[in-house]
Formats: sequence, C-alpha cells, structure tokens
Amino acid sequence: MPSLGSLLETLRAPVTLNEDELAEAFLAEHKDSNFGIINRQGFDLGTRQSCSYTLFATENPNVLFIEFSIVYECKDIPGEGRTEAVLLLKGDGSYLHTTGAFSDLRNFGEHLKYRMQDGSEQENRNAVISQWGLSSATRRYPVLSATSSTTNANQRNF
Repeated sequence: MPSLGSLLETLRAPVTLNEDELAEAFLAEHKDSNFGIINRQGFDLGTRQSCSYTLFATENPNVLFIEFSIVYECKDIPGEGRTEAVLLLKGDGSYLHTTGAFSDLRNFGEHLKYRMQDGSEQENRNAVISQWGLSSATRRYPVLSATSSTTNANQRNF
C-alpha cells in the first residue's frame, strides 16, 4: 500500500497564487491592527519586500490551507532618522485555488523593527489572540513550501 506522501506526489498539479492579492486581502481584513502598530510609532507602510507561504491540502479539493508571512518596508514619517524599518506580518487561512480567493485569514500579530539614529535597534510587537480556530476534524497535508519576492501570480506545483 503506498504512503500518503507518495500518493500526494502523484497528484501534484500546478497552483497559481497571486501574492499581491494575498497581501491586499490580509491588509484589508486586519487593517486596524496592521496599520495601528506602524501609525502609533510614526511610520507609514512602504513596498512589500517579500512574501513566503506554505500550502497544505485539505479534505476539500477546492480549498488549500495556507500559512504565510509578509514583510513590508516602512517609512519614517516625522523624519527622525530611523532606518531599516520593516513590518513582519504572519497568518494563515484558506485559499480557494479555483477562484483565487482567500478567506478566514487569521492574524498572528505584527512585528515592527527599525534602527534608531544612534544605531540601536528598536522592536514593537502586537500579539493577537484568536477567538476561533480551525475545526479539530480538519486535516492538513503539507504539499508545498515556497518563498518568493514581490512577483505576481507565481505558479507553484501542488
């Protein structure tokens, strides 16, 4: 009898995931929290530097579970000489690969990191506690691990 891993290997199919749409959906869903941490510290959100994700198969062949992290550069609004500012966002959710839509995106918190004018490093974190979670009956099977830059519609094998 073949193992689950070998069965998944034979069932691989290309999956296209638009990282820009993932980032936009996550920011829209959690904008108060995401923008709150940078606004309180006097930063503005800059360009996305990276997006990495891992896709998992679920019992529903139309839905993939996704874990991801997204990194944005941040701009020092008051011009206090703070540099190398980045915002790290982490979360998970569902990806409907037939439509390209994301749903149930959960926020695992934000991590803002920057260098002060004197060279010291400063960090601010928001911890987010979820009041709901995935059903314990949901099974997830790792099928792909991918890291990429800010390119659009990267095609991955699933």
